[in-house]
Amino acid sequence: MVIGRRTLAGVLAGALASIAIAGTAAASVQIRKVNTADFPKVQVVVSAPGKQLHPGDVSVSENGKNADVLRVDAIGEARHAPKVATVLAVDTSGSMQGKALVAAVHAARVFVRGMPSKLEVGVVAFSDRPRLVTAPTSDHARATRALGALHAAGETALYDAVAAASASFSDADQRYIIVLSDGGNTTGHHDLGTAIAAARRAHATIDTVGLKTPDTDVAALRALAARTGGRYQPAATADLNSIYSGLARSIGDQYVITYRSELSPGAQADVVVQAGSGRDTAVLQAPARPVHTEPAPAAPRRSVGAALPGGQAALYTGLAACFLAVFALVFLGLRARDQARSRARITRAVRPVRPEPGDEAHDRGPSPVAVGIRKAAEKVSSGKMGGALDPMLERAGLKLRRDELLVLIATGTLGGAALGLLVLGPALAVLLAVVGGAAPLGWVSHRARVRLRSIRSQLPEVLALLASSLRAGHSFIQALDSVAREMEGAPAEEFSRVVTEIRLGRQVDEALNELADRIGSEDFRWAVMAVNIQREVGGNLAEVLDNVADTLREREDIRRQVDVLSAEGRLSLWVLAALPFLFGLYLAFASPQSLGLLFGTGIGLVMVAGGAVLLVAGIVWMRRIVRIDV
Repeated sequence: MVIGRRTLAGVLAGALASIAIAGTAAASVQIRKVNTADFPKVQVVVSAPGKQLHPGDVSVSENGKNADVLRVDAIGEARHAPKVATVLAVDTSGSMQGKALVAAVHAARVFVRGMPSKLEVGVVAFSDRPRLVTAPTSDHARATRALGALHAAGETALYDAVAAASASFSDADQRYIIVLSDGGNTTGHHDLGTAIAAARRAHATIDTVGLKTPDTDVAALRALAARTGGRYQPAATADLNSIYSGLARSIGDQYVITYRSELSPGAQADVVVQAGSGRDTAVLQAPARPVHTEPAPAAPRRSVGAALPGGQAALYTGLAACFLAVFALVFLGLRARDQARSRARITRAVRPVRPEPGDEAHDRGPSPVAVGIRKAAEKVSSGKMGGALDPMLERAGLKLRRDELLVLIATGTLGGAALGLLVLGPALAVLLAVVGGAAPLGWVSHRARVRLRSIRSQLPEVLALLASSLRAGHSFIQALDSVAREMEGAPAEEFSRVVTEIRLGRQVDEALNELADRIGSEDFRWAVMAVNIQREVGGNLAEVLDNVADTLREREDIRRQVDVLSAEGRLSLWVLAALPFLFGLYLAFASPQSLGLLFGTGIGLVMVAGGAVLLVAGIVWMRRIVRIDV
């Protein structure tokens, strides 16, 4: 399609060329498209570079008879305007290094700034091969950022760039390619003929700009423009801004003129559009039959979530809230029943033989449902699985029994599966069931790690306090009791338990070894070993404790330094591990059909399984890299 501007024959340099181009562009009006879809209303899309058109400035006639102009809208504001997309193909070969590429990028940015916001702009950079930097998009800031990332190197794949730019369009009605190059084609798979054929298949108009160098292939650039309805313009680097500004006006200064036609169905007329001194003519063929208004499509069936004020998001939020509420009620109900039963047993043990009136109402046991759940949990917890949970719960310092933890795991698993079936379908129900069942274990494990770090960080102070108490003349049991009374948090709880066990008759070394196993800290196990050996062989126990405290304090300093140095690696591990799930969650709402291909086809399920295996392998590998034992 020929753009409605005519340049002077020959090559004019500098500002004279720019003024001539802009002047001719401002005086032209060109009809781009005539739309009769809403006949007898007709829409005429015209290009009027440099003009501001209003209904009073425009006249339309059919076969010499003036028509009634209804509206004149800028193309970016019209309701049914054609979609316009432009791809800037920028030469980034080695010959463009320096001022040439800087001038080209600046001119391209001038073009982007001059385009209306709703018109799409894309960028293709080409050197040894073309590279789609950004597809045509109305996000002009993105296109501007893409231009700033260009760098020059390599040869010139000019014809491949034209083919790549032609393939980058999606559903645009008007398609333009602006090619800037300072040389000829030196590499690539396409030739001039195939490049022009690709542009024609895409219905794209090519405007070419040739920087003046001895290597500029003027013939090829002229052929690309002439055989696709565009125009070739030679330029120096100083002319690029004005040339690209003129191109932006030519493409962006388009208007949609709506008028009422008086033609009868099937008639033909010459339509003349005149705006100021510019005018253009096109042939209009009225539809053979009157255009009937299509009946409004039936309202789509509304899902359950659509009836809610917040749509599907409100449905998902409500389901999640219901699940959490049921989860909390079951857990808290079991805890309350257990505590009530314990209080009832104590009351029966200490109350008089003759029951007081009304005691029967307070002595009721738990409901049959709670009893059944509790018995099932106790049966499962009596096995190997339950035995493995006790150390974990003790390290976490939670007042929670293992059968209660199993109830939490079962509730989380069933709740996650139900939520997956209701919201995301059966494909992700298994994943949510695993996540729901693992959440209580993860919570307990996190509490245990936090508690271990707290004990480990305070262990040097604990040993120093023991040594100070021993120097003051206290016995070892009194020194342990002082730790239980003076320290805070997890150390106070653990040493208070040790003191209680010793006072109830347990051997000191057994209580300390049990404490070391319960805490699970190698540092504390070494300290207990030193204490036990010293108490057996005799000697200055206070001095030994001071030496161990100094050693542990130095180890803690080194451990903290290692944590600081490996923080970036650990953060990368978390980010890379969470990225697939976060992106999948985004796709579930933004593009559900994409996830449908993964979970609804055989090859998709194979890819998901392979990705899961690789993800687990990567997490294990990175954990081994960032975990450094001190």
